[in-house]
Amino acid sequence: HDHPSSLTGPRGAMGRVLLVRHGETDGNRKKVLQLPSTPLNANGHGQAAKAARRIARDFAVTEIICSDLQRTQDTAAPLVKATNLTPTLSELLQERSFGDLRGQPFEFLARNNIQPFDPSYSPPGGESVPEFHVRAERAWEVVLERASALATDQVLAVVTHGLVLDALVKKHVQIPVEAQLAKVIAFKNTSLTFVDTNAEPDLDGRFPLVDELFNDDSHLEDEDRDPTFNKVLSSI
Repeated sequence: HDHPSSLTGPRGAMGRVLLVRHGETDGNRKKVLQLPSTPLNANGHGQAAKAARRIARDFAVTEIICSDLQRTQDTAAPLVKATNLTPTLSELLQERSFGDLRGQPFEFLARNNIQPFDPSYSPPGGESVPEFHVRAERAWEVVLERASALATDQVLAVVTHGLVLDALVKKHVQIPVEAQLAKVIAFKNTSLTFVDTNAEPDLDGRFPLVDELFNDDSHLEDEDRDPTFNKVLSSI
């Protein structure tokens, strides 16, 4: 008797998944909870161009799916140009919504003892952690669905946001233990994480990394990176 569920039946071969965080924005530099409309800044556009060159050279990307927010579309743009692919935009890949807190500096939140990343905190007008995780699960289902339509030597590029990546990799990818234990993984701007969705997942349903490529921004030079990156994240 054949089980209809993909969990119990044999998994079909599928392409691999390249997870990409967006490039730098002024919101990143100024340490504020981002507004949905925030574009990349000049440095972020430079980072995106370098990431696109690396991805086009080293990864056989045949499909791009992208959060529909401005900063992720800006990040995908040079890759779209390099590959001549039309990206699919998805609301499911948007950053977690912090509602009324968006646009507030982290410093203001800390001063008022608001801990936006605390698991029990629900931002007014935004998504609670459980609501966000439900959406991230739906996003992952879409990613796997897209990857399953690709050949094993093809790659689906997924351009999204730090907290989405945090939620996805902790649940679905075999990552280094210190990342698994981090309150929030500090995904670097335009970092790449390469997931072997064509491999058998482990008993927890987690897929291995390809060549241990995780949160890797080696396409950037030191001057391309924000020197204060992760100083703030680790303090809230």
